[in-house]
Order: sequence, then structure tokens, then C-alpha cells
Amino acid sequence: MANKRIKKVFTTSMVFHVFAQQTQEDGRTAKVSSGQSWSPFQGGYSDGPREGSSRVFFEKDTIYSYGKHYWLGKIIKDKNVCLINSQKSSVTTENHKNMLLRAVTEQTFYVPSNYDHRQNIEYLNEGWLKELEISFRCGRPSNLGMKENFERAKNWALAHREDALKYAKLFPFGSINYIDEIPFDRINKELERREKLDAKYNTPENLLKRQKAKLSKEKNERKKKIKQTRKAVKTFIGGDYAFIDPILLRISSDNTEIQTSQGASMPVSFAKLIWQTVCKCKAEKTTFKANGKTIKAGLFSIQWIDQEGTVKAGCHTIKYGPIKSIARQLNFI
Repeated sequence: MANKRIKKVFTTSMVFHVFAQQTQEDGRTAKVSSGQSWSPFQGGYSDGPREGSSRVFFEKDTIYSYGKHYWLGKIIKDKNVCLINSQKSSVTTENHKNMLLRAVTEQTFYVPSNYDHRQNIEYLNEGWLKELEISFRCGRPSNLGMKENFERAKNWALAHREDALKYAKLFPFGSINYIDEIPFDRINKELERREKLDAKYNTPENLLKRQKAKLSKEKNERKKKIKQTRKAVKTFIGGDYAFIDPILLRISSDNTEIQTSQGASMPVSFAKLIWQTVCKCKAEKTTFKANGKTIKAGLFSIQWIDQEGTVKAGCHTIKYGPIKSIARQLNFI
């Protein structure tokens, strides 16, 4: 009996999910043909590589954008780490990085090299130090006090120092001695200086004004997020790619696939067993876990299904509501 042919050509959004699974040696997006428009569900971009080449492809643990001259990411499985290229790139390739970040479940680090750990540690160390220097120069925005604004920027820099320490401890070459110490004396002096400035500035009128500005900014951000979400849902329902979390599901226009709002897909033929297992978990108040027993979802595997009918597969955690909606469309209920 002939071996089953392994699918190796995927849409742009899907190729990142397949790469993240690390279950096959290689894969790529469709090759470029003239006159193509952009859509991750249909292949990708038309303004990048030459005709006849693939926009995104992976070989084993490394994925590339527009050629081997630019590695996008590398998964180091035994460390549970994914390295993402920190070097500047085109808008298209930056979009590819975002897709990769969403698809992987490993801890991620933005670094300049996919093999030179010393260079990466030095890069991460320099990065948090630069961010800390910037925090000392931050001014007074309309919605925050001087001290509060400094603390926010300083904490951001120190969080990146923690990332540098984690990286240094993860790899055999790594040493925490490469990571600079936190200048606590300088930070405390800056906090005292800013506290005095705030004391002069923090009249009842200014405090009220700042509070109003803070509330106004939060309100505008909520409105913006709602507007963006509504637009994304409309785009997704219309058949195009839109990243939405919590995850939504839809059936493809040719009724052959179930597609997610994070760019992954599986053949409809896998849906019935998954739905039956979801129903069993809810009815019996039990949890399914893939301990030796596997439920496939196309190229993916179900990791667990909880008592509420929530399904985990790869980077996807899908609530019961969207699953039930698909089941109804497929006449399972």
C-alpha cells in the first residue's frame, strides 16, 4: 500500500500553525504568481518575492520569510523556546512575525541570531539598559504623574531584564554574569526627585484634571477596541483573514474546512468525533486528556476538552459556543 502523501503547501496563516506543531519536516505557502492579492487564507502577499518562489517556508525547526537570507523563527524543542528574528524587516515580514508569535506555544525571545547565544544575551542585556535610560527621560503625560510614568517605564525595562536572565539560564553558554545589575540607588533617587515634583504639581485641580484625562483615555481605548473587534468579526464572517480572540469558527465557502479566526483550519470530516467527545465531556462532567489516546483535528491533535466543552488544540483554546454553532451548521444537532 502506497504511503499517504503529506500535504506541504498551505495558506500563509496555516503554514505558521503547521510549523508550530513540528510534526513534519517541511512546508511552504503557495508559489507566487503575477496579479495575486493578499489574503492569508488564500496564500499571502503579492508585493514581495519574485514569481515562482514561496513567501514563507519552513525546514525542520526553522521558518523563513522570502528566502533563507531571512530566518523568521526557530523552535528549540528541548528548551521549549521559540526564537524570533529581531532584525528590522519589511511590513510584510513584520506581519509574518506576528503570525508566528500567535501560532507557537513556546516561550518566545526576539533576538538577532538563531545560533549565537552569546550575541543574543548581549543584545537582550543592551536592550533593557536602553529602555531603562529612556525611563529616566520620560516626562509628564496628561493622564499620569511624573513618578507614576517613570515607574511604568522602569518596570517595562526590568521585565525585559528578567527575559534576558531567563535566556542566559536556558542555554549552556548562558551566564547571568552577562546581565547588568539593577542600579537601585539611581532609581530610588529618581523616584524621590519625581515625588517632589509631583508634590508641587499635585494641586486638587491638577489631580482632578489628570484623573479626567486618564478616564477619557481609557474610554477612548475601549471604544477603539470595540470598533476594531466589530470590523474584524465582519471581515472574518465575510471569508477573509482576521485575528480575533476569543476564537471564532466558520465553515469555508466550499464547505470542506472549518477555519478559525487565528488562521488555522481542519477538514470538516474530523468535526463529528470532536463534537461527540465534547458532548460526552459536558454530559458526564469529565475531562478528556490526550494521554495515549489521540483525537485528530486535521494536522493538529486535541490536547484536552474540559467539562464546559472548551477545546484545546495547539495554540487554540476554543469555547463551547463557537463549537456548538458549527455543529448546528453541520446538522449534528
